[in-house]
Amino acid sequence: MIEFLFIKNCNQRLSREMILCCFFFLMLIKYFWMNIDGSKLLFLWKNIFTLYVTRM
Repeated sequence: MIEFLFIKNCNQRLSREMILCCFFFLMLIKYFWMNIDGSKLLFLWKNIFTLYVTRM
């Protein structure tokens, strides 16, 4: 809840970058805990990065 309020109070560009970093951090957790291979992690990260770039 605190993170949501912090993102809501930031400007649009900063909140986008924070959401992107949160996605990357969650994928790192998934990589270490669920033991998916690095190529799948890179593929997911590339997809989210391209979505971020096209939405700008």
